[in-house]
Amino acid sequence: MTRDEIFRTVVLQVQAVLPELPEAAITEQASLAELGASSIDRVEVSIGAMEAIGLALPLTALAGISSIGELVDRLAQHSP
Repeated sequence: MTRDEIFRTVVLQVQAVLPELPEAAITEQASLAELGASSIDRVEVSIGAMEAIGLALPLTALAGISSIGELVDRLAQHSP
């Protein structure tokens, strides 16, 4: 899966968890917390994206991520 496809997958997961959020607000520079996602929302986005991509990573592998772009990069590192 390409990085662009992973980004699109993450955007779709954010939209599923935060449906009131306009798509234009979901940028690589934005953090999920800045977009109004609770800690549970952030876990749901991460798990949903991993499932959609076909990854099974421990959530600790995603620790320290501060932006959507960093999440995409981390998922891309482990993508089949």
